Amino acid sequence: MTRLKNTGTKLTRLGQILRVFMEKEKVSSSWLSKEFHTTPRTIQRDLQLLKDMKQWIKRHQPEPADHRHSLFKPGAAVNMDNLFE
Repeated sequence: MTRLKNTGTKLTRLGQILRVFMEKEKVSSSWLSKEFHTTPRTIQRDLQLLKDMKQWIKRHQPEPADHRHSLFKPGAAVNMDNLFE
């Protein structure tokens, strides 16, 4: 049960981190760790996971012939390029 709770907590935190980056251009890992009451190392692992997820999505995103009928319309995805500068 604890592992399931930790997974839910992590997923919630990842979503909240993404929301912070949508609202702010730059944020330090120390600020994030204080905001989410966790360690800077945990935030660094979270950011690495988000970066890995971004790479996976880029590799596996289909290239539709007609973007009008696609869930992956150009520009529809969250632009995460500035998250890890």
